[in-house]
Amino acid sequence: MGREPGKGLMKELEGRAEALAGTFNAQEVANTLWAYATMGREPGAGVMRALEGRAKALVGTFVAQNVANTLWAYATMGREPGAGLMLELEGRVEALAGTFNAQNVANSLWAASIFFLLLHPGQGWRWVHTLVRRLVPLREAASFNTAQLCQVHQFFVGCSVEPRLRMEAVNDMCALKETCREAFECAKSAPSVTQQQVSETLRHMGLSVEDEARCPKSGYSIDMLVHVHDSFLGGERSSRGVALAVEFDGPSHFLASGAPTGATLLKRRHLQLLGHTLVIVPYWEWAACEGAGERVQYLRVKLEQLRKCGPVTAPSTGDLKQEPQASHEHTVMCSSHVT
Repeated sequence: MGREPGKGLMKELEGRAEALAGTFNAQEVANTLWAYATMGREPGAGVMRALEGRAKALVGTFVAQNVANTLWAYATMGREPGAGLMLELEGRVEALAGTFNAQNVANSLWAASIFFLLLHPGQGWRWVHTLVRRLVPLREAASFNTAQLCQVHQFFVGCSVEPRLRMEAVNDMCALKETCREAFECAKSAPSVTQQQVSETLRHMGLSVEDEARCPKSGYSIDMLVHVHDSFLGGERSSRGVALAVEFDGPSHFLASGAPTGATLLKRRHLQLLGHTLVIVPYWEWAACEGAGERVQYLRVKLEQLRKCGPVTAPSTGDLKQEPQASHEHTVMCSSHVT
């Protein structure tokens, strides 16, 4: 139905899930995690412990769909599985890779792109190489639907910008890469009324704004590309100028807790590694502004913070995580070009 249970029912269901998790089979565990992620919610601490413990006990019975759904669910929630469960899932991927269909591969590779931001640099990635090899027999575009092509495209972007994720095997997949990028760029992204309000406010401040600008290197659509002089950011004045990537992040970019979704983290990471200076405008901060005057002041504070950031290196995982909704502090992200 595409709708979430009411708060009272959700609380009761969570209590029941925690109580019965020890009786769940593999599909029930994977489906429950998938349902939470689809609703944009993280399980409560007790439910999460119960589900993760049950998953670890049953992972040896997981089929490809269970593995892919579990990886996708954790990635969508912007969190990594516990070390013990992750190790078991990696082994299961390698054992079942030959049975992964296009959907399983796309979901798992997309999840891997997000786990790369969250897991320790020393984490093993052999299972990802195994899935990339599975792409070879599946790389005919007809094997994937549009959503799956978009997921694989984001994985390819990660391979091109994350030094530790670069893989020789993807270099020979030029046709699939092109098809994935075309699907990604054709995906419709209509700006919301609130996003348009942010754009209009920036223009009212005398700034040059390009709406829904396309990043030429990755194909990502940037909500607003704002062109300013170098001197605006505290550098020497020049005719070259710089462009700020302003992202208005609405409710779909966050979990119910206010933490960013995995998809939001991934886009931020990729754009920063591609040299974009990000300015993040969370919807609840914007909604707290009363009237045009406060909206202008809010954006002035955001942009002023860029002067104080100065050149920075590529962001760590912690730099990418948004403050919870309960904290209404301003958020700005600065990045220098990363080669």
